[in-house]
Amino acid sequence: MKRDSELPDKLGDQRGSVIVLVALLLVIILAVSGLALDIGYLMVVRNELQNGADASTLALAGFLFPGNPDPHWSNAQALATWAISLNKANNVTPNYLVQTGYWNLTGTPAVLQQPDVNFKPGPNDVPAVMVTESVSCNLFFMPVLGINSKPVSAHAVAAGVIPSSAGPRTLLPFALAQPLYDQYWDFNGNKPKIDPKTGSAYVFDIGPTYHNPAEAAGQWTSGDTGGLTGNPSTVNIGDEIYIQPDTPAMASLYQAAGGFKGRTVFVPVIALVEPGTFEPVVAFGALHIIDVGTDPGKQYIEGYFVYNVKIPIGGPGGLYNYGVYTSPVLVK
Repeated sequence: MKRDSELPDKLGDQRGSVIVLVALLLVIILAVSGLALDIGYLMVVRNELQNGADASTLALAGFLFPGNPDPHWSNAQALATWAISLNKANNVTPNYLVQTGYWNLTGTPAVLQQPDVNFKPGPNDVPAVMVTESVSCNLFFMPVLGINSKPVSAHAVAAGVIPSSAGPRTLLPFALAQPLYDQYWDFNGNKPKIDPKTGSAYVFDIGPTYHNPAEAAGQWTSGDTGGLTGNPSTVNIGDEIYIQPDTPAMASLYQAAGGFKGRTVFVPVIALVEPGTFEPVVAFGALHIIDVGTDPGKQYIEGYFVYNVKIPIGGPGGLYNYGVYTSPVLVK
């Protein structure tokens, strides 16, 4: 049997152990709390970086267009400092890396592909800008564990994408047959085919079906109004537009089209020109008009396809890349 005089010594030993345990727990609690606070701080900074990267990428991608014959790749680099400085993270202007190239809308591959002689853009490859922003954050609590700072980064990709719609008054009311693109468009390079005789895009005449084959057919359209006014409202891919029949009244339209000589216009593309019918729009294209024939026996529009042209008002999501792009959107 233990004597009562031994109890104070045992209690003293236990009190000492509790003090050590409490001290250890306090260190752990402080470390966990500090870790949570520092992680929260890093997440706030990363959100600032992401917002800045998104905004900067959209701004820089907007300067790629219009471009002829290629997008203005150098513009993104030249304006990078300006764009990045508009947004701060952790109260400082972040470090940045700006890259340009083609982005595949299907995500295969999910990297920027460089615009050089070894790469030909495919139907799903669109001009894009990638911005990566980063800062180094000094931590508040983690230095007790030997971690004084942490780098944080974010990136975004913006691209001018294929339009799925054309806003009001953006289209010349003249529909082109898709077989015309099959003949004169390079689908592997997303640009017009080159005429070996001239070294430039093929020049062709487009006109009514009664004196033009399907691959060179085009016709005036009344959009969705029944009158020759183009597109008073937005035209979406899949919308049906009325193809005007061939009549003597067409002569006045070709005469009016003479005012577009030397200009690039946006046009709806349909599968086949069938006058007097409603045909669905499959895409939008850009045509540079050289000349217009007004003779009733030979009415035509002479021109050639152009590319890397930004449509003034249009929504993203089209399927056929005929050289027309919308305002940039974030794709990653």
